[in-house]
Amino acid sequence: MKQKSKWKKKIAKFLSVMLGCVIFTTAIPIYASEQSTCKVTIVDELFDDDGNIVDSVVRQEDEVANGTIVRYMPTYYEGYTNYDSQKNKNTIYQEKITEDTTVYYRYVPGYCKIEARYLLFDVTELTEDEIYRIGNTYWEDGNDEELCQKLHSDTWEEVGEYRAGDIAEIKAPSFEGYKLVTINSDEAGVWSDVITRKCYSDYVKAVLPDEYKTEYRGEECAGGSNGGFSPTFLYVLDTDDSGSDAGIGEDIYTIDLSETGTTLSNDKFTELLRENVANDVVIKSSNNVTFSFEKGKMSVVEGIDSYDFGTSVIVNYTELSDVPEYVTENNFISKIHFNYSGKLPATASITFYAGTDKEGQTLYYYLCNADKSTTLIQSVVVDGNGYVTVKQEHCSDYILVSEELKEKDVKIEEVNKQETTTVETNTQETTTVETNTQETKVTSEIKSPKTGDNTHVELYISMICICAIGLLLVGMKKRLQ
Repeated sequence: MKQKSKWKKKIAKFLSVMLGCVIFTTAIPIYASEQSTCKVTIVDELFDDDGNIVDSVVRQEDEVANGTIVRYMPTYYEGYTNYDSQKNKNTIYQEKITEDTTVYYRYVPGYCKIEARYLLFDVTELTEDEIYRIGNTYWEDGNDEELCQKLHSDTWEEVGEYRAGDIAEIKAPSFEGYKLVTINSDEAGVWSDVITRKCYSDYVKAVLPDEYKTEYRGEECAGGSNGGFSPTFLYVLDTDDSGSDAGIGEDIYTIDLSETGTTLSNDKFTELLRENVANDVVIKSSNNVTFSFEKGKMSVVEGIDSYDFGTSVIVNYTELSDVPEYVTENNFISKIHFNYSGKLPATASITFYAGTDKEGQTLYYYLCNADKSTTLIQSVVVDGNGYVTVKQEHCSDYILVSEELKEKDVKIEEVNKQETTTVETNTQETTTVETNTQETKVTSEIKSPKTGDNTHVELYISMICICAIGLLLVGMKKRLQ
């Protein structure tokens, strides 16, 4: 009976030890799991207009406890906008982290379009009070009858498309019979015929895939601006009787096509030929481009029934196409496209805007050939108002640059070869670095188990339990003997 009681005690003791081992073994993984951490990586991807990635930036790396709720917002890049906000998606990432996570933000070039407003008044001058009312109260109520009676026309015009982050320079155009009175520049109390605007994005051009690597939730970020208030130019009647700016002057016949359409019909061109017998002919076209023909020089071009004197001017390098590689962002000034292509009725002096910041500089005017080569037409000096004047007998596509492009087309192939060799060398070096990185990573993983890995702990505990059971059985056997 005594022997049986001893056995019961030993069995009870054994079961207590086993229960303690089970509880201990269960508790260790829970404790380790609660103490493990996760890595959160924030990556910003920058794309071009065609949706090609141009840069990938690891903006932030955080170690957080397992189960932590994290919150990240997109950042600001000059000239770029966060693509998700443009698609009316939420751009703030908020999530409970339970494993290593990478959050991707996508950025694409942002653009804005700027409109200018032209107010033409049928008076010879505007008082300071009237100018103040135009800028501060006229737009708000529209009930300033005195100003409304003097107003001849109120015109809006899109003056250009600009990349976000750029400074837009808007030049006041000319209107027949009117002269520019004043506009307020960015500097208080300073007046000029050019307004500058800092451009902010209100739309994007890039096209990206619809699928996203990360789900965005939470609040929406505020959208961009279209570059602030529209520039406004004020004009009054021109009292200058010299005839040098508008209408039929003493020796100049001027026609303004900037508002009425840029194409001259055959009848209208015949009229110009008659006027050219005794007068110089000046044709004002779109984009502040002016064509001037000397007296008695104009004639009919065989096979041409009408002339389109319209133009388009590109000043943003990213919008260029069909130009040689040696026309770079550093030397490019502008590209001018003439709607009319072919021989002109006479040699024309063509004036267009290059920028007041280039006053006194020598620039170079090149013809863009069909094979993407260029031909120098002439060098020009920028005048005090930021304009250049070139002479030509034909119209096509032309570029204005800040340096001579001569011989660059000959050297470009050699430069490309050198760049290709450099890229290949860099690629090999990068491959070596990646291989070493992988080897280092593998070695690190072998030497240092990840935080929160409980496999070895459980194994050790199981071995201890087995040893304890073995020792207990050996002890029991000896006592029975």
